Amino acid sequence: MTTNHLDRRLDGLGTVRGVALGQILAFRGVPYAAPPLGPLRFTPPHPPIPWHGVRDAATDWPIAPQNPSRVDAAMGPIMAAQDEDCLTVTVWTPADAITKAPVMVWLHGGAFITGAGSLPWYDGSSLAARHGVVVVGVNYRLGALGFLAVPGQLPGNLGLLDQIAALRWVRDHIAAFGGDPECVTVIGQSGGAHNIASMLAVDGTEGLFRRAILHSPPLSIGLMNAAEASRRGGVFLKQLGLDPAQPHLIDALRARPVKDLLEAQVTAMIALAAAAEKGDLRPPFQPTEAAPHDFPSAALVARAAANAATRGIEILIGWTHDEANLYTAGNPVFAAMGESDLAAAATAMAGANVAAMIEAARGARPGATPGQIFLDLMTESTFAAGSRAMARAVARAKGHAYLYRFDWRSPKFGACHCLDIPFALGTWRAWMSAPMMEGADETAVETLSADMMRRWTAFAAIGDPGFPAVRDGMMPIMVFDNDSGVISG
Repeated sequence: MTTNHLDRRLDGLGTVRGVALGQILAFRGVPYAAPPLGPLRFTPPHPPIPWHGVRDAATDWPIAPQNPSRVDAAMGPIMAAQDEDCLTVTVWTPADAITKAPVMVWLHGGAFITGAGSLPWYDGSSLAARHGVVVVGVNYRLGALGFLAVPGQLPGNLGLLDQIAALRWVRDHIAAFGGDPECVTVIGQSGGAHNIASMLAVDGTEGLFRRAILHSPPLSIGLMNAAEASRRGGVFLKQLGLDPAQPHLIDALRARPVKDLLEAQVTAMIALAAAAEKGDLRPPFQPTEAAPHDFPSAALVARAAANAATRGIEILIGWTHDEANLYTAGNPVFAAMGESDLAAAATAMAGANVAAMIEAARGARPGATPGQIFLDLMTESTFAAGSRAMARAVARAKGHAYLYRFDWRSPKFGACHCLDIPFALGTWRAWMSAPMMEGADETAVETLSADMMRRWTAFAAIGDPGFPAVRDGMMPIMVFDNDSGVISG
């Protein structure tokens, strides 16, 4: 029994005390795993440590250690305390949630190196207050601490395992917050959406979620194979003066302060920049083919789609019209790109069909510069093609998949990567001062956001967002804009 209406008792762990925010209650910094400190650094997540008394859950816990993001110029900087003790969730629940409410678990993006589920950008208050759902934001390990892999030495995929551990915590404890553990929708963007594809594809995640929403999953980057993981891990270790083959490598890494690891990430990214210039758009740290994966990279989408159909998991997946425009902020490369640069970079990225792709891109955007055409090809090959392929594969396997495209354009960056987040989560007020939203008409933003929130929560509750599902041979796409509607893909 709890003695305070803000208290929630978590079986086997202890009591947390949240804070009332109007129509909702918020519980911040609730641990779903043990702090990955000391000997637990570079290990899979361990069970959370029970506590005595009442744990204060009224304020945010630190986020995962990270450097400033390369897209700060468009989105604005992340302002939050950082610490390795970051494996926590934030729960937003309706104040009167006494029955089993649908649950939406948010997995943030950030190229596997930045972000946090507890940031104001991803606040679950609006969804909880307006639509009666319980929202959970997850913080997980990032960068080298979460995704560094050195075959034979470091396991990699720790950030992915963190997210799976968080979903197990939701299964075991969300009922204490009024949520239904049998009606969980996992929702992720970019890297978070890519992790959802992994969760669908691997064994051991059955029953953790009923539905999945994937915003802009970069499915084309696949999984890093052992050889590439070894090469990239070696570049990172070199910045620290370490050898991948040296004895007791993990002990040496555990002895380094976080500051050294973050500085090495920066220099490693610079050293790997040449690969990006040649069309290799994979981030420096990302999931690998190692456990929990037991299949090659090329099988990721097929496995995810087949398991979604077999497990009865409905999928809502989509992309923004101008995904790659986000990366133009402060980047002179695209402005300086000429026709020969376009041809070379596009060939490295897209392969033999590049001429037809360039022609199609020019037809869709007449008069565009070579740099903008390359950005459009990045959008198509990295985000759009994979989303369509996964939806099609789910439909062919007799599953249920819904496809969307976000076309509403911001004044400066068009319909860029991340732009659909504030609309779907109802957090647009927290984004209005960001360069990517600056100058937007608030009335139009609020109207479109209300529509997306209604559809997203309906999908979370009953699996139907209110537009047609993809069928074998038919690909309706819900296009979100000031004048939204369904088109044929």
